Amino acid sequence: MTSTPPTSSPPTGRLRTSTPALLRLAVAAVVVAGLAAGGLGGLAAHRRATGLERARADTRDVVRLQDVATRLVVADAAAGDDVLRGTRDGGSRDRRFGYALQPAATGMPMLAADATDPRTLAVANLWLARYSGQVEVARALAREGRPGAVPAVAAASTTVRTRVLPVVGTARDEAASRLRHDATASSGSELVALAVAVVACAVLLGVQVWLARRFRRLLAPPLALALVLLAGAALLVGGVVRSSRAEVDRVTLGPSAVAQHLVAARSAAFAARSAEALAVVAGRTPAAEPAWQRSMREAQDALGAARRSLSTRGDATEAAAVVAARQQLDGYRTAHGRLGAAAASGDREAEVAVALDASTLGPVGAFEGFDAASGALLARQVQAADDGWARATTGLRAGALAAWAVAVLVAVLGPLALRARLREYA
Repeated sequence: MTSTPPTSSPPTGRLRTSTPALLRLAVAAVVVAGLAAGGLGGLAAHRRATGLERARADTRDVVRLQDVATRLVVADAAAGDDVLRGTRDGGSRDRRFGYALQPAATGMPMLAADATDPRTLAVANLWLARYSGQVEVARALAREGRPGAVPAVAAASTTVRTRVLPVVGTARDEAASRLRHDATASSGSELVALAVAVVACAVLLGVQVWLARRFRRLLAPPLALALVLLAGAALLVGGVVRSSRAEVDRVTLGPSAVAQHLVAARSAAFAARSAEALAVVAGRTPAAEPAWQRSMREAQDALGAARRSLSTRGDATEAAAVVAARQQLDGYRTAHGRLGAAAASGDREAEVAVALDASTLGPVGAFEGFDAASGALLARQVQAADDGWARATTGLRAGALAAWAVAVLVAVLGPLALRARLREYA
């Protein structure tokens, strides 16, 4: 009688000790991979949504700060006009200073409350109150025909230019810097989340293949469902983020860039207008001409940049609006030329008459046309940027919640898929 040779098989003891350990390791790998991928994916979407919401607020802050600066310059020019007018009956023109100063006076405390360094703007607000008092003294002296009005308004202008406008300008630049940072703040975390999601899907797929080979079963349904959910969440969040990035690019290269160019154009143009008014008051119009020309070139260059940006986007309507604003600015340049000619002739009365001319032929009226045209264009671009930031945020919060929910489900389904195998070794 022949004996049957023993079949080669792995030692039972080693199989029973190694397989449970591998199963427990697989459970831990699935749970960690699911929580890491879902958690980081949700965090990336949440951070992007938060950053874009801040960018939306930053855009409004930039414009609000520019509006305060613009109103201050308008008020300063109006104060100079009032002193020039002297004892003349100005009618409603006497109220231009108050109309311009009020939005700035009410806006400064609100901006200080929202600023990262509220104390700086709060101090600037105190200087603004002092400036208002100085102007009122100068205007009263001019109305009464008493001497001292010109030095008083010059001192007031120095106050607003050295104590208030630089602070507002710095705050505006800081808001613009925050805007650029917040628009792209989450890009790094999104790439990390995508890489972790790919690794996590590979881990779940690897565990599924290992189970199929180890236990001769084609599919572990809970684990397969976890893999489908994780891959679906990654695709969902990736698609939402991709759409958001495309919208951010459209906004930053479109309405946001145009708005920044318009802010720069208005800032430079109003600086020219204020310098002109103060120069006429001081009787030094020819001496102030080089500075006026520099500011006007800056304004024209910024308008040109805005037009190029709009033309690149194919927005013919708004590009035409920039051309219209440029024409208004050219009209102001022509009016300024009349003022310069009057000053060069040495006829002080003629110079003052031109300086106070509120028609479209005078500096005051011509500049108001530019103010209205560029201001309306800026408001439309700011609204378009705001709408764009809102669209860029759409779906990000929901995507974050979906990713976090999937992370929890994977952490539950993974152990559920492997629990039955572990029972076999209990």
